[in-house]
Amino acid sequence: MQVDNNEICFLCKRAIDATDEHIFPKWLQNRFNLWNETIVLKNGSRIRYKDLKIPCCVECNTKHLSQIEATVSTLLNEENIPGLIAETDSLFIWLYKMMFGINYKEIFLSNDRGQANSPKIVSDESLASRTAYNWFLRYVRKEVVFDGFSPYSLFIFRLTDSTPTTYYYMSEPYTMFASVIIGNIGIVASFQDDGCIARDIERSNFLNGLTELSKPQFGDFSAFVLHLKSRMKLLPDYVVTLEKERLVFRTQGAIEGSLYSPFTLRKQIELTQQCFNYCFEGLIKENEVYWTPFKYF
Repeated sequence: MQVDNNEICFLCKRAIDATDEHIFPKWLQNRFNLWNETIVLKNGSRIRYKDLKIPCCVECNTKHLSQIEATVSTLLNEENIPGLIAETDSLFIWLYKMMFGINYKEIFLSNDRGQANSPKIVSDESLASRTAYNWFLRYVRKEVVFDGFSPYSLFIFRLTDSTPTTYYYMSEPYTMFASVIIGNIGIVASFQDDGCIARDIERSNFLNGLTELSKPQFGDFSAFVLHLKSRMKLLPDYVVTLEKERLVFRTQGAIEGSLYSPFTLRKQIELTQQCFNYCFEGLIKENEVYWTPFKYF
């Protein structure tokens, strides 16, 4: 008998009497009064933050996710950047869950709510085919180990011109990317890149050791990382073994050849304009076109 997705925990995939897991946690919605604010879905429609809930079993919700939530929420509310840097694994899975959760929610939502027989925004088959998405998420259950590498690049900054009430969120699940501003903290995340982007940016000395950025600089940098991630054409191969009831991921061999397709200025500008205009509010006059990536560095 086929089990309805509403009865399957999004994390462990067990058929259970599911509880509701808020994709964006209650403390975050309370702090920034997000409950009735809306977020844009893949098909361009909007949904309220308070309605972004997905099925989750009690064990995953109260045992695994709540521990991550407690750690991250404390550090973000305290604006403790050294603490966040020390807890990048927790921060990675916290951001990854939100990105994945929005995509998962779309399997329940009609692409055209005005049509009774409209297909869902995301089909069951297309979501089920992305097995690696879920296995990386199950790191939170300690069922997955990344041996000798981190499956992400994370960049954490203090923002010099934001306030405790500043909030911004953007993610792209197919590119595996997220950018968020929470108060005076800005975070850019590239998932499943095995840390390549972080190493490349460090080698190029692009940030020159900067730990503080303005919001325009943060928007510039976010668009740069998103463009870089979208240009990735190679990643290390994984060797996956089952050891002590855990899947152990290891990378196999070095990458040969160019990791990225050629840089395209037009695409860089497009991403900056489409995804990060928020960061330039007050600096760009109405109808003025922003043409210069990295203008604020």
